[in-house]
Amino acid sequence: MERERLERLAERFLCPLISGARLAGAIPSTPQDQRVARRGPRSLLFKVDSADDYRLIFRRSETFGPTARRIVEAFVDVLREIEPALETSYEADVLRPLQKRILGRAITGGFMHAPMVTAVDWLESWAERSYEGQSVTAALGFDPGAEGGDLTLEELTTLEFSAVLSNGVDTLVWMDPEGRVVGHAGLDVPKIAPGFAPYHHSALAAWAVEGRVAIAMTGAGDILVFKDSQLMFAKRAGRWHFLTHRSLVTRMPVPHSIAVRQAIYESCLDASFSSRGAAIGVVMKDKAPRWEQIVDRDDRLKRPRSLKTKALDQLIAGRTFPELDRRFRLELLSIDGALVLDHRGKVLAVGAILKIPGGSTGGGRLAAARELASLGLGIKVSQDGSMICLHGEAGKPVFSLL
Repeated sequence: MERERLERLAERFLCPLISGARLAGAIPSTPQDQRVARRGPRSLLFKVDSADDYRLIFRRSETFGPTARRIVEAFVDVLREIEPALETSYEADVLRPLQKRILGRAITGGFMHAPMVTAVDWLESWAERSYEGQSVTAALGFDPGAEGGDLTLEELTTLEFSAVLSNGVDTLVWMDPEGRVVGHAGLDVPKIAPGFAPYHHSALAAWAVEGRVAIAMTGAGDILVFKDSQLMFAKRAGRWHFLTHRSLVTRMPVPHSIAVRQAIYESCLDASFSSRGAAIGVVMKDKAPRWEQIVDRDDRLKRPRSLKTKALDQLIAGRTFPELDRRFRLELLSIDGALVLDHRGKVLAVGAILKIPGGSTGGGRLAAARELASLGLGIKVSQDGSMICLHGEAGKPVFSLL
């Protein structure tokens, strides 16, 4: 494939899948070189055909793990299959499902990908429709160890009522790897919710282990893919995203406690998929005097004097943020204003209205996140679900998601 075409397709279809990834030029290649190869922990080389005399360089600030590499391998494999059609008038048609085909292969390592693409197509078809006036929420589960009957997924999805045979939260239609229906499953909510999945979907995430994959659609039309007990891919506002949760938690420069960092990240993930929005900040020890300058006295939980702070102080009962029930953490984040923690996870303020310098831009939550970042860490979760994490006086972006 010509280098210019591959660069154009990679920019359009591959880079958006992997947060922070970018093309960084090319190097010469011989027919003996692998089509996808590692070039250090944060770089991959790839080409479509063995005979191509170049390989593009693909870089990111995080390490390329096995799933990220499978995404690149699936990208070049699918392009090789459709390359002849790219020279014809059918180019737009064959490119339209490209990302779905890439994800289907990357998630399963090559098998089960055809029925998974069918599943995503079906969910997408319901994303902007309703059944009896209600938004559709649904889930399908693929089990490589199961054996289905005669009914296929393609046959099932021709039935209009199939859209309401699962609720997208804790029930699903169970499929075998060939896309044959096994049955219906009602799932138990786990006692300990998987950390890297929205709490509301913890039953699906807990089911998606030992090679199983669950695909769900929310009432907002988001499509979520669960594997290895975590949310692995999400389609939101027409774009697919590959989520690397653990690396994002690691990249958070503060607080030093992994438990506090993970609790913050989990709760931001919950806020993102509940369409509530949130602003949360972490105050480092050396910034302790300054936070009181931007948080009104009546919003501080220490020695509470307003009815609001007295009520919140009694409900929190001296527990740190990680010690709070995950559902309660989301409810605290849902209160209008910012939630402020110290570096140990102690809750300093809830629903705080911050004193923001004049001239701030980007909306109230983003301005609050920037101000909180100057104290240590600031995170904004928009009502549309996008998330940005900032750090330091300059509000340097740590990561953005969705």
